[in-house]
Amino acid sequence: MYMKIQYNSPVVLTYTLICVTITFIDW
Repeated sequence: MYMKIQYNSPVVLTYTLICVTITFIDW
């Protein structure tokens, strides 16, 4: 999973956190 965050956007950070959380829950 390649993620290039080029903008310091709270929405992008929140989305990344949600993805990580879902991954940990699924794990």
